[in-house]
Amino acid sequence: MNKKTTDSLRIIVAFALKDIRDAIQNKMIIRVGLGTLMVWLSSMALPLLLSMRSTYEVRVFDPGRTEIVRELAKDDQLDIRRVRFEDELKDGVGASFGQTLGLIIQPDVDEALAANRSITLQGIYPHWMKSEDVTASVTAVEASLQLLSDQPILVDTENGATFPAFTSVGRPTMVSSALVIVIFTVGGMLTPYLMIEEKEKGTLAALMVSPASHSQFVLGKALAGMFYSLIVAAVALAMSGRWIVHWDVAILATLFGALFTVSLGLGVGVITENPSSMGLWFGLLMMVMLVPVFLDFSTAPSELSWWQVLLQWMPSIGFSDMLRASFVGRLPQEVYLRGILSMLVSAAVCLSFVVWRVRRVET
Repeated sequence: MNKKTTDSLRIIVAFALKDIRDAIQNKMIIRVGLGTLMVWLSSMALPLLLSMRSTYEVRVFDPGRTEIVRELAKDDQLDIRRVRFEDELKDGVGASFGQTLGLIIQPDVDEALAANRSITLQGIYPHWMKSEDVTASVTAVEASLQLLSDQPILVDTENGATFPAFTSVGRPTMVSSALVIVIFTVGGMLTPYLMIEEKEKGTLAALMVSPASHSQFVLGKALAGMFYSLIVAAVALAMSGRWIVHWDVAILATLFGALFTVSLGLGVGVITENPSSMGLWFGLLMMVMLVPVFLDFSTAPSELSWWQVLLQWMPSIGFSDMLRASFVGRLPQEVYLRGILSMLVSAAVCLSFVVWRVRRVET
């Protein structure tokens, strides 16, 4: 690394450290962390409530509508939910928030019971479920089945760990949406103040005549904004870590998503003069960027309309899709590449705009 590059990096880091030091001194980091925790806890209210249930959730695929399942549904300790298709069972169990056991019932179970033949049912469970919890659920179901049939019926959960699909409407969608909201809100709301404070204090013009270049100044601000966003992301990812399958995808999505939201925040900061006008601009951007995230894009790719294809290239959609992909079993490569490209290009455009606006301070 040559001296020019080293000096440039030193200037960028100096700008970032100044803002980070100010944030630590005025306790902004603590407020951000507590705010993130509250937002995250509110979004995770459903899984917290499900974890306190006293009954065992059991989803059953019973194509033969067997008598034993009808009797099993009367057990107060078991919350039996029937599904129509085997794929629906695997998808629902894999994407569930709570500790869930899935059962696949053979159509000839009633005949096997009448003939006193041994019966073993296939069981599945969410991949993140602890082995002792799986054992407890299986034991409860087997005990109930034995009482009903007067003979042992086993549930085999070997190789039964089940992962959600990318199109699952459940845990992957809800958790990824919550992560996007938290990171987007922090990066988009705090970063503009880095620019607004410089303008309010009258230091922006002075900084522009310093030896630092416009790009170095903007990149230093972006680095400080990334610091805020990544602290929030670290807290959120740690709290959802048990559900993440592909940590490399989650980390890359967080890095590129934070870079995009920080770049967008700096763009808001250079076009506004005070916090009140900043709030209006940010609210508009929040609506434009986040509303599509909550729309249902689970339609098969062959059935997407032209406007849905275009929306898939929105950076916020790319951010959400990459995070959602980190929770599923099979990683869709097209989502991975499209998400990185959309966020990286958008961040580059936003930062270029910020540098251009900052340069106009001198004119």
